[in-house]
Amino acid sequence: MVLAVTALAGCDSEATEDKQYSGELRALPVDDNAELSANVGCTGFEMPQLMVPNFSSIEVFMFSLQPDAFALTSATGGLLAPFPSTIDTFDEPEISEGAFVGTKVLDRCGNLIGFGSEQQLLDTQTALADTTYTLTLPDRGTMLASQEENFAPIFGEINDMVATQEFVRSYSPPLTVVTTSFGSGELLGGTGEFADQKGFMIEINFISEINLLDGSADILDVLLVGYE
Repeated sequence: MVLAVTALAGCDSEATEDKQYSGELRALPVDDNAELSANVGCTGFEMPQLMVPNFSSIEVFMFSLQPDAFALTSATGGLLAPFPSTIDTFDEPEISEGAFVGTKVLDRCGNLIGFGSEQQLLDTQTALADTTYTLTLPDRGTMLASQEENFAPIFGEINDMVATQEFVRSYSPPLTVVTTSFGSGELLGGTGEFADQKGFMIEINFISEINLLDGSADILDVLLVGYE
């Protein structure tokens, strides 16, 4: 999740038509899968109820906007302040809807296992974004995944913060938002052991704080990736 948006007025918060997975679906959490349980890895955060394609392997990847992310940029005036302070911003009209995050990547228990990027194009009128992830895992390869994200629930929170002048809002337990539009998340392949893999991905945001004053957010980004 990047949230590269300078204005929320006019965004449509109504539910959008979901895409559909093909094939058999199963429910999560899956008690007999060592990678998944009622909690997200070792975080203690509760896993939301999900329906996913029936692939044999499901992996959990995580990163926090801070401290794991080492770079974030979008157009000037976005909800999240670009960092580091010297980073270039996407102020040119040709790329002003875009955003980029570079981050270290952790496994389900917070162990460093690689690095990756998130690239996003956001339509502020629909609150929908086209998002692409690359995850590079040394000794394994690089995977490429894409999805459509629906930010309407998060935009609703932010609009309420502005309306009530609560410019810093904390959540305990964290606010849990599945941003992936149902059926849209795909593992497209990659290199190494992921070269011929096709599968699914789902992104879950665990939001502990949103700070509109300094453009920061305490968010744990969790990616579920399934493949054969």
